[in-house]
Amino acid sequence: FRYQDKEVMSEMWVDPDAKKGSEDEPRKIKMLLKFEVQSLGRFDLLMSLQNRQVDMQLYVPERLTGQKEDIQSSVTAILKKNGLGLNKLLVRKKEMDITVKEAFPELRQKERGINVRI
Repeated sequence: FRYQDKEVMSEMWVDPDAKKGSEDEPRKIKMLLKFEVQSLGRFDLLMSLQNRQVDMQLYVPERLTGQKEDIQSSVTAILKKNGLGLNKLLVRKKEMDITVKEAFPELRQKERGINVRI
């Protein structure tokens, strides 16, 4: 897709029913988004959403690590504009790719299936 006239390549993994502590607990959605913005570099975003509250880890290219405060305030504003609150936001330099297995350790081949949609 295109973002601000730049080509963006992305990959998204979503668990719409991430593990809950109890039946009374609100649904939890967990997501891993990997994307590359032309001329900026590769990003990994690991996020969970529960009860309209977000916990997020954003791994950015080295050239953006000096802009952590700007990134945090922009992400916070985007979430607020969309009716979401922020519990925790961690912005760090991307050192290596987050694998699906690392992001979703609860997925075991014999216990749960993976439903892939494009």
